[in-house]
Amino acid sequence: MTQSNKETTVDGLRFFGRMSAAISHDLKNTLSIMNESAGLIEDLALMAENKGRPLDPQRIHQLGATIKRQIQRNDGIVRNMNQFAHSVDHSFKEIGLTANLQMLSTICRRLTDARGVAVAVTPSDPDIGIVTRPFHLLHLVWLLLAWAMDHVDEGKRLSLQARSVQDHVHLECRGIAGATAAAAFPPAPWTELLELLAARVEMDTAQQAIVAVLPRRMAA
Repeated sequence: MTQSNKETTVDGLRFFGRMSAAISHDLKNTLSIMNESAGLIEDLALMAENKGRPLDPQRIHQLGATIKRQIQRNDGIVRNMNQFAHSVDHSFKEIGLTANLQMLSTICRRLTDARGVAVAVTPSDPDIGIVTRPFHLLHLVWLLLAWAMDHVDEGKRLSLQARSVQDHVHLECRGIAGATAAAAFPPAPWTELLELLAARVEMDTAQQAIVAVLPRRMAA
């Protein structure tokens, strides 16, 4: 394994670990809210049993609804976690690009929110299918977002959008400040990852965007 391959593997593991940590924090939050609500229900039941205080049906209903919402939220987190974990199953696979963009933007929302940046995914209808290396593509998308957050415009809003252009797909991250046009781009550490994806990245100053150009069907 060459030094550059080793660095790409280490960076990939760091990316996987960072996303996994974000997921675990979200799961912990939902469990904490459910635990608190369950504790309040127990307190109400004890007061009714020991002090004869009548149960408040409305309060019980509210707490039950809170737990139900968190269960639904938890289910969505686990689905995203499962999809992300399976991105390493195949070296090459056909995936829906918009669906994967939405999954990643949801997983990393804790990290983008911490930077005060809102990320929106503009859906494609129908979703654009692409044969690629799923895990490495998600890693590239995160690198685009991380770089974009360092160069976001005053609105603090980024958008991700995929467009079909002949036999390629243009993955655009918009919302970049125009002053970054002269910045060194792409960063040198991205080289190996771009080679793995047979991709390139460009700066589109007219659209205030960075664009990853990917083949629609990458050869194994």
